[in-house]
Amino acid sequence: MFIRSIRFRIILWYMVVLTLTLSAFSWLLFADYRQGLYRNLDEILRSKADGVVGSIDAFWEAEKLTAMQSDPTLLLSRVFSKINNLNFARVVRHTIEEASGDPAMLDVLVKIFDHQGRLIVATRQAVPLELFSPTALRHVLLGRNFVDTVALPMPDHKRWLWRVFSTPILESGKVAYVVQVATPLNSLNAALNRLAAILFLLLPLTVFLTGVIGAVLARITLRPVDDMIRTIRQIKADNLRMRIRLPDTKDEIQKLAETFNDMLNDLEGAFVSQQRFIQDVSHELRTPLTILKGEIGVALHKVRSAQEYEEVLTSSLQEIDTIGKLVENLLFLARLDNRKTTPDFHDFDAVEHLKTILKEMEIIAEPKQIRLNFEAMAPGLTLRADPQQMRQVMFNLLDNAIKYSPPNGQVTVELLSNEKQAEILVRDNGTGISPQDLPHIFDRFYRVDKSRSSGGFGLGLSIARAIVEAHHGTIRAESGPGAGTTFRISLPLAATA
Repeated sequence: MFIRSIRFRIILWYMVVLTLTLSAFSWLLFADYRQGLYRNLDEILRSKADGVVGSIDAFWEAEKLTAMQSDPTLLLSRVFSKINNLNFARVVRHTIEEASGDPAMLDVLVKIFDHQGRLIVATRQAVPLELFSPTALRHVLLGRNFVDTVALPMPDHKRWLWRVFSTPILESGKVAYVVQVATPLNSLNAALNRLAAILFLLLPLTVFLTGVIGAVLARITLRPVDDMIRTIRQIKADNLRMRIRLPDTKDEIQKLAETFNDMLNDLEGAFVSQQRFIQDVSHELRTPLTILKGEIGVALHKVRSAQEYEEVLTSSLQEIDTIGKLVENLLFLARLDNRKTTPDFHDFDAVEHLKTILKEMEIIAEPKQIRLNFEAMAPGLTLRADPQQMRQVMFNLLDNAIKYSPPNGQVTVELLSNEKQAEILVRDNGTGISPQDLPHIFDRFYRVDKSRSSGGFGLGLSIARAIVEAHHGTIRAESGPGAGTTFRISLPLAATA
């Protein structure tokens, strides 16, 4: 289902993240815009208040000048104090009455309060309710400006929000009077509401359009994955040669296709190897079982002498030994593969160990008059390995070298070393191995001699490689037709299990 697909989850998560991001951006934008509008409005109200104070001071100075011209003795009189002064109140009323007719003050309410917070005068359009809150009164009487937002009833029985700026005017360090200007927030709130509506409409529309575009892009991007899925569904056991077409995207999808094709190569190789393994095991078991069945059938066909029964039993025992040896080798390989059999590491003299093995192999080499040579380029070299398992490796390699060497030939074992590893070379002068057979000689049951006339099961080199790899080493063969064969074993000097 599309809802359970990776494509849907990617689009969904992208839309969620985009929604959260745009919501945070919209909120920050709205908050900054709102704060800016209020800051500008407060500056305008402050400017209006300063204008009112300037007009009052101008009228008051004119009043003082007129009074002093008529009576110079009034210069030092307290009659010019603004605190509790009826003349000053008259000047303030006159100033505010003139300001009421100013078009610039059309949307601005002005109220003047005395030093105790009592209303002196207000513009004609001012609402009847006093704008002072207890908090505002406390601040201005202490000589501090105060900005507030209040809700006031209007003649249409609606409550409007007003921005109110109150500033105290000081005389000799005392509050002489308070100027308060206010303006409705209708226009400001309308601008904020328009912005909120735009953001509210744009956010879901943007998320929706982005989701649609994301779905299209995801479909285009994941199209190679759909092609891969269709190809994978067609791959069965009988067509493991089929491969996924590599998209030319140079990205993770191409790497995924390459990795899957590599896995198919491994599976195909394992499948072919398994088929060959089953066929070879069947072939190896069929021969001794056929011999057993034939000999026992002949023996039971009629009564035989004791000597004839003994011969049948002896032959049957040999075939059973052959089957047992095959099963034992397969079990040993299985244990190595599953790491149930690990090397028992010991330190031993490599030179003496190889000399002992060559001495034992002389019995096998003698019938073909093959000379066994040993060259120690690293005398006194100490190996840390499993002596018994390394003996089996050398026995398998030397047995092959003797088997495929011509009569009166020679087999040479060399011991080399460098700073990091030791090398053991087993070289013969036999017929060599063809380039077609060389890559497969370590495969189980693989035989260069397709007629199987040379005996054995084709497991010796497989066992040798498994043992060497269990010692964290490598083994490889170098050969060519008529050029002999060299097996090169490399083992780390500090091999660990």
